[in-house]
This record gives sequence, C-alpha cells and structure tokens, in this order.
Amino acid sequence: MSTHSDISLPLTPGEFYHIYNRGNEKRLIFFERGHYFRFLQKLAEYMKGYVDFYAYALLPNHFHLCIEIKSTEEIINEAKKTKFLDIDSLFKRRYVMSWLMKELSQPNIKTPQTEGENDIAFEHATRLTVPPIWNEQLLLKHLPKIMEYSLFDLVELLNELPEQDNKVCTKHASYLEELSPERQLVSYLVSERFRRFLLSHARYINETRGRTGSLFQKAFRRKHLFDPSDVKSVITYINHNPIHHGIGGDYNSYDWTSYKSSIHNYTSLINKTKLWTLFSDVSGFIEEHKRYQQHRWENERYYIEEV
Repeated sequence: MSTHSDISLPLTPGEFYHIYNRGNEKRLIFFERGHYFRFLQKLAEYMKGYVDFYAYALLPNHFHLCIEIKSTEEIINEAKKTKFLDIDSLFKRRYVMSWLMKELSQPNIKTPQTEGENDIAFEHATRLTVPPIWNEQLLLKHLPKIMEYSLFDLVELLNELPEQDNKVCTKHASYLEELSPERQLVSYLVSERFRRFLLSHARYINETRGRTGSLFQKAFRRKHLFDPSDVKSVITYINHNPIHHGIGGDYNSYDWTSYKSSIHNYTSLINKTKLWTLFSDVSGFIEEHKRYQQHRWENERYYIEEV
C-alpha cells in the first residue's frame, strides 16, 4: 500500500484514496443525529460528478471516506455546471503562470546547417522545435489577464498549450508540480471542492452550537490506494471502524457507516455497481467483511493508522 499520507497529495483522475480527518484536539464534529444526516447530504451535493464513493464512516470526532476520482472530462464538465468559476489566486500565481513560463522557456533546437546532409536529423529537429514567437504570443495573450481568469478561461488556455503527456504512471505524484497542467487543474478542483464542503460543515456546526474556532484539526488527509487489494482492505477497515472504537458490536449495529446501505436496497451515497464489481458481488462483500473482523490483526498490511 502507498504510505504517502499528506494534506497536499494530489488527487488525480481514476485513482483511489482514503480520505479522513478528525476534530480539533480530538473534539466532536457531530453532536446530534441531524448533523450526521446533513454531513452525508452535503457531501453528496458538493462531490457529485467529482468522485465515486465506495465507503464512509462517520464517528463522533472523526470520519473516513474511500473514494475514486472521476475522469478529467467528467470533473471539468461538472465544475462548469456547478459554476465553479472563482479559481483561487494562489493557484493561478503558483501553477497557471508556470504553465506559460514553461512554454516560453522551451529550448530552440538547431537544425543541421545543410539540410541535405542528414535528412533524418533535420526532420527530427524540425519536429521538436517550438517556435519562440508562438510562445511569446501565448504569454502576451494570457499573462496580463491571468489573475482574472475563470475556469472557462483556464480550459481555453489548456487547449492552446502543446499536448501534454497524461500517460498513467506506476508512481503516484507526491506534489502538484509533478503533474501536467490539465491534471493540476483537475486535482485542484477536487481538493478545493472537498475543502469547501468541510468548511461548510464547520460553519454550520459553529453556528448551531454557538462556538468559534477551527472544527477540524487540520486540512483533510489523504492516502493513495494503489491496487484493488488496498481498496478492499480500506473499505472493510472503514466499515469496521465503529467496532474498532467499541461503538458498535457488529457491522449492522451502527447507523453511520456505508455497510448497511451497501448490502440493502437503500438510497445511498455509495456507487454500488462499482463496489459490488470490486468484491465480485454482494456475497463477496459480506464475506470479506466477516474475514476482516475475524483476522484483521494477522497481517498489518490491512491496518491503517488511526487519525
């Protein structure tokens, strides 16, 4: 399992993650049943079109989610529909401006002095050359207005940049700078959507409870899940979490995990089609959870450090 856990790990399209956070100083983030209901309702509203949910567990002072990030196209289309137009100025300054500066600094490749001497080399060099005047025009067109750009403007800019290498890499990026411009934007959109959701929950709790200050300990944490076995173990871990903390005696005795809605015909946050495919079917899902409860400590690979 990937061990990189951070508040800044990029959330990239098509990848799975364990998302979690807890209350500041381990204090409560839910105070009554209505708070749990509202958290799930708003989570669905904020993240629809951005991620697929495979598991969740809401406990009095922390929560866990297992998610899969949707495709680049789906995320950008959803962001446009939800009027996600106000892109943070820090993102523009730190990342978007670097897209342009990188293009401006593309090296010129000298062609052979005599074209006929080496036609293959000439053809190769010509193909790799990026005309500097094109780069300057791109910079002059976008740079003066970049801090005012909306999502639509950034998508237009991406379409003008040279085609990026978005091939799947066996090593997950640790930092946003390691991604192509398109993936940087998509990762930002998903992370920002989560941030806004958690901020809305914190504001709601503070207003209804007459409190002030930070509700959560820090920005939400995330771990990348590299393969299906990791995803399955995290799903079972999340549904088992109330039992681990002594809140429920079995999977069916606690209302605020995804277990019951995953196996019954309930309206649910969970993408059941994808979930059941991962475990082969509903029976496989149930059996895997039974095995986890019986043998969870036999192999530490299946243990995720608590928040």
